[in-house]
Formats: sequence, structure tokens, C-alpha cells
Amino acid sequence: MVRSSLEEALILARTSQPNEAIARLEHGLKTARELQDAEAISSLARHAGLLSFSIGDEQQAIAYYEEALALGPRDAYLYLALSEAYVALKQAESVRASLARALELAIEANDTELATMLKAKLELYTRNS
Repeated sequence: MVRSSLEEALILARTSQPNEAIARLEHGLKTARELQDAEAISSLARHAGLLSFSIGDEQQAIAYYEEALALGPRDAYLYLALSEAYVALKQAESVRASLARALELAIEANDTELATMLKAKLELYTRNS
């Protein structure tokens, strides 16, 4: 059930139906929450956050990202996505905190390419805000 929600949502997203895709993900999230399936919640919330951000609903994207991070807090890319939502809402301190956490995780994972990009992004954002 949860897996099919994600698959259906991805098809809807690819066919330019983001609102319908988010509704499908939310349906899957409801089931995953009832089953207390942390892995499914994290995956579905991540995708719902990305889609919410893509349609300009940054507040909802943040809520989904935070739900995913509460269950999988070691994802540098998710912190990067979270920082982008905060940028859109002009929440400078939250942007810096999200980028700093993403950078920490990238360094811990020995992901030099990501760490280099995050460091530059953090320095640029700090200088310009």
C-alpha cells in the first residue's frame, strides 16, 4: 500500500500533476504513520516535501522535510532541500543552520564534492544575508 502510493505519486508528478501526487503521498503517509513504518514515512515525506516546494508551498515543504528528518536525521541532501525552503521564506538563521548541518553530514560521509558545494553555498549565503 505504501509503496504503491509512492509509485503512483511519482507517475502523477511526471505527468505534471503535483497536487494529485502530493495527495497520493499524503494518503500513503497516513497509512505509514498508522503502521509506524519509519522508513516509509521518511521516504514519502521527503517526496511530498520536494513536490510541495516545486509548487511554491514552502511552509508545507518544511513540515514534510522536518518529519522525514525526525526519522532519518543523517541526510545531507534533505538538509540542503530544507535550506532552500528557508531561503524562499527569507529565514536566514534557519538557512544557515540547515546548510551547516548538511555540511557536517557531507564531511562525515566523506562526500567531498557535496561538502565543497555546501561550504561555498554557506559562505555565499552568510556573506549576502
